[in-house]
Amino acid sequence: MRPTAIVIVFLFCSMTSATAQIDPAPDGIGIYADLEATQSSVSAVAADLIPVYLLMTRPTTTVGVVAWACTVVVPSNAQILGWFIPGWSMNVASPPDFVVARGAEPHPPADVIHLMTFWVRMSDTEPAFFYLTGSALAGHGFDEFPVYLETDDYETGHYLHCYPDGPDNPVFAVNASMVAVESASWSDLKALFR
Repeated sequence: MRPTAIVIVFLFCSMTSATAQIDPAPDGIGIYADLEATQSSVSAVAADLIPVYLLMTRPTTTVGVVAWACTVVVPSNAQILGWFIPGWSMNVASPPDFVVARGAEPHPPADVIHLMTFWVRMSDTEPAFFYLTGSALAGHGFDEFPVYLETDDYETGHYLHCYPDGPDNPVFAVNASMVAVESASWSDLKALFR
């Protein structure tokens, strides 16, 4: 019975560390491998084409997002083959800088807002880490962090925190893990069943 319990514990631990949940904090932004904002890392070989998504999570707006701004910091071993901003939108900057205004229809309030899709091609299998920062082109007061503006309020910037660990840390990884893993010794695991 004990060997079976140990196997179940290993399986449970590996499943829980592999599936991240949506950022629980309000006003988040991140790069994800899925539109549900649950995967912040992927594995790829050289020349694979990987679609990834820039997503806003749990925005506090109740009226919608009319504009947003950020810069995507791309690692040297990754090439972006295309940027796609859904809906009627206009980027007044040049990628990887984005200062995007929506047309007549703002992004409606939702737990996850799909801001952009882009396609990544890796040049090798080395780890690659993507970052998000503010956009200098967003203007003074809006350039420190990723930011959005609500419908009917073009003066109040709502800063976004970079998920999972802030603007000085990566938000997405290729061929690396974004989940901190604590090592456990064999005696620590055996102690669970004594």
